[in-house]
Amino acid sequence: MNPLFRIILALSPVALFIAPACAQSTETTQTNEYGCIRRVSIEPYAPDQLLPPTSQECLGPHLLEVPRDHLFNPRGLGSGDGYSLALDFPTLQPIPAAEREPFSPDIVMRTVTFDYRHVDRVRLKQMFQREYTPRDAENHAPEQSLDTRVQQSTQNGLVAYVADMDKVRAYYRAKGYQDSARVMMPERHKDWFIARCTDGEVSTVIKCTPKLAQDAGFARCEHTLLMEDRKTLVRINYPSGGLAQWREFEARAREMVGAFLVGTDDRAGAG
Repeated sequence: MNPLFRIILALSPVALFIAPACAQSTETTQTNEYGCIRRVSIEPYAPDQLLPPTSQECLGPHLLEVPRDHLFNPRGLGSGDGYSLALDFPTLQPIPAAEREPFSPDIVMRTVTFDYRHVDRVRLKQMFQREYTPRDAENHAPEQSLDTRVQQSTQNGLVAYVADMDKVRAYYRAKGYQDSARVMMPERHKDWFIARCTDGEVSTVIKCTPKLAQDAGFARCEHTLLMEDRKTLVRINYPSGGLAQWREFEARAREMVGAFLVGTDDRAGAG
């Protein structure tokens, strides 16, 4: 789903209704495949129902008590193996309640989303590598891999890689595309920004609306990182103007997991 459309749906006035008091509701428990047990409502919340201030969410074996004003969907519809948050840009604080209603497109433009998904260790590495290396290493579109992109400047600890348009156009011409096709235009290809560990291994992948297209409308960055200690893939989506804050986004993503964990045993790496 288009990130803008997804954010608009989630940040509608109904979805963002948060009340300070807790209403009585029928609850049960749900256990995921890793043994994490959380409380869940067994009936949908009414639009005008007062909600508890927190929602229990599972991240693999880890149980978290997440403030509802942080949740992407404050009504707590997590899958049981992950959850999503939505915070204000650039403060990374909950979106002020007074600004949730009436709904404004400005909220969408300012929203930072954090999506956490627990994945087994083998698939975790594979999923992350697919962010910058295609499945078919022999036959792939040149814009899909670091190896066939053009390395440019380094700034804020990130190395920029842009699509090699000569290779891109040659590839698609060979497949029968006309030169007027959108894929032939440089503004159709995101700019990539890569951070590496000291051993040279890729640690962060950020894909942003290209500079050529940023002035034309909605400009965002999709930021992917690993939390290997918790076997978790994190995807962060934010306005392109926040690229220089990428380290802050990563630190906040990790900090919020530790802050919301239930109990003293965080079981890092368990499962």
